Amino acid sequence: MLGGDERETETLRLLQQHGAQIDSYGCPPSAEKVLGRPQASSVRAALEGAAVVICPIPYPAADGSLYAPQSENKVYVTADDLSVLAPNAVVITGVSTQAMKDAAAAGNFRLCEYEHDDDLMILRAPAIAEGAVAIAIQQSIVTIHRSNIVITGFGRTGVALADLLSAMHAHVTVVARNQVARARAYQMGLDSSDFDRLNELVKSADMIFNTAPAQLFTREVLALIPPDTVLIDMSAPPGAVDREAASELGVQYVWARGLGGVAPRTVAQSQWIGITRLLKNSGIVS
Repeated sequence: MLGGDERETETLRLLQQHGAQIDSYGCPPSAEKVLGRPQASSVRAALEGAAVVICPIPYPAADGSLYAPQSENKVYVTADDLSVLAPNAVVITGVSTQAMKDAAAAGNFRLCEYEHDDDLMILRAPAIAEGAVAIAIQQSIVTIHRSNIVITGFGRTGVALADLLSAMHAHVTVVARNQVARARAYQMGLDSSDFDRLNELVKSADMIFNTAPAQLFTREVLALIPPDTVLIDMSAPPGAVDREAASELGVQYVWARGLGGVAPRTVAQSQWIGITRLLKNSGIVS
C-alpha cells in the first residue's frame, strides 16, 4: 500500500482481515497501528516481492508524486522500484503516473486503473459531496439554506452534490456543456446553463463548487466573483483555478482534494469492491 489517507488505513484493515501479508509506505501514521510495526523505509522496500500494489484514487500531482497528504516525504514510484515486484504482479491505482505506464509496458506486471469505474465512483460520490459541503459551511458567512449556488460540471460528483445542496434548500444552478447533463439538472428541479453564462452567474453566487476537469476560473472570471463568495475547486491536478490570480484578487478559494477521506470507512468499503473485482479478474484471488 502506497500513500493515501485514512481510506488506505481502512483498506489495510480489510486486507488484514482477509489474511494478506501487508507492507506500506507513505500512508498515514494510523497505518502503523494496523500493521503493528513501522512502515517500510522506502517505496522500493515496500514493493520488494509484492504480488499486489495498491495506490490512492486521487490523481497524482503534476510532478508525478502520489497523493499522500500525511507523508513526511513525497511518494514517487519509479521503474526501478517496480522492478522488484513479484512476477505477474498487479498494480492497482486510481490513475497511473507516466512512470507506471512506461514500466508496465516494459515490465512483467499488470496495471489496473479504477478512477473511471462508474459504479465505484457513484458509490463514493455522496461522501465527496458531504466533504465539499462541510468545507463550504466552515468557510462561508451565509447558510447554504436559500443561498445562490453555482456548480460547474455535472458528472457523478456534481449530481450527488447538487442533490445534497438542493435538499438543504439552496438555489442551485448547474453549469454544464453537455445537453444531457443539463436535462438531468432540469429533471432534478435545478436551474441549468451552458458555460456562456458563467461570467454572469458567478457575480451573484454565494458559493461556487467546481467539479469540471478544466481551468474555468481564469483571472477574468475570478475578478467577477464577490469578495464574500466561497469558491471550492474539487477537480484533479492541475485544478480549475488560476491560483495566483485568486490570491492576488482576494478570492476565497479552497482546492479540496481527497474529499473521500472525510468518510474513510464508507469510501474504503466502496473502493474495496473495486480492488477485489480487479484482483479476481487478475486471478490473484478466487
